[in-house]
Amino acid sequence: MLWVILAILSHFVWAWANITDKYVVENRVKNPYVYVWWQWIFAILALVIVPFVGFELNLASSYLWLMLASVFGVIGSLFYVKSLQLEEVSRIGLWWNLIPVFTLGIAWFTIGQKLSVIQFLAFFLLLFGALVGSLHAGWVRFKISKALKYIIVACVSYSIYAVIYSHVVVVESFAVSYVWMNIFGFFMSFLLVFSPSIRHDFVSLWKKMDVSLISIFFGVSILNHIGAFLNVWALSLGLAALVFAMEGFQAMFILIFATIISVFNPKLLKEELDKKNIILKLVALVFMIVGILILNLG
Repeated sequence: MLWVILAILSHFVWAWANITDKYVVENRVKNPYVYVWWQWIFAILALVIVPFVGFELNLASSYLWLMLASVFGVIGSLFYVKSLQLEEVSRIGLWWNLIPVFTLGIAWFTIGQKLSVIQFLAFFLLLFGALVGSLHAGWVRFKISKALKYIIVACVSYSIYAVIYSHVVVVESFAVSYVWMNIFGFFMSFLLVFSPSIRHDFVSLWKKMDVSLISIFFGVSILNHIGAFLNVWALSLGLAALVFAMEGFQAMFILIFATIISVFNPKLLKEELDKKNIILKLVALVFMIVGILILNLG
């Protein structure tokens, strides 16, 4: 059952990438959109696999589809880092599980895919889990996270990105499509230069860039590429539904790692560790994991 190990490892790697993202936008980079720009610059590293997988796509239309996918990938990244700036990474990890909800919703509206009763049940569990995960427990009352609207837009964007990508790889190589999507994302990210504030902060960061920060940017990019490689390897060996059913592990890993770091070194990462908020996160995690299992295995 090698695919099980690979699927879990991919989410283990992505969990560390998410935690590092949070550390950077909270401690090292004032403008989170500048961090997005840097991450897409490092996306060009995908070119290193070209000698092994090739460079040409079969259909001319595939280039246009992948360009469109990259647009939504960049948009999703922008809203993702904004939500990270406002919220704990453990809650962001929980909300990632909304992507299957929006992906199926998009398929419903665009290609008329019918949803079963089981899928509607899974949707309810995932949405309820996301709502619970968005709540902050205070002394007197609960309040909904300010980051919720940003992560919803991010999840919708990544869902469109995923739907387009899955459409393309029906007729194209996954690896070659992956390379082109990163190339287009690299160029699309430079549209951020039209924002005076982002351009100013990018130049400011460039002037004070040090080896440690470059290493972090490079490291996160490598983690994302490794996670993608492991996930696709798992998909090539096991049923897609079973591989996708492992997605709950990422939220679980993030919650565990973030909690441990917050306990032993709160200067690196700060999480709400009081009893009420821990219970809220655990309840949300259970509902969302069950929702993912029902959605993919039901």
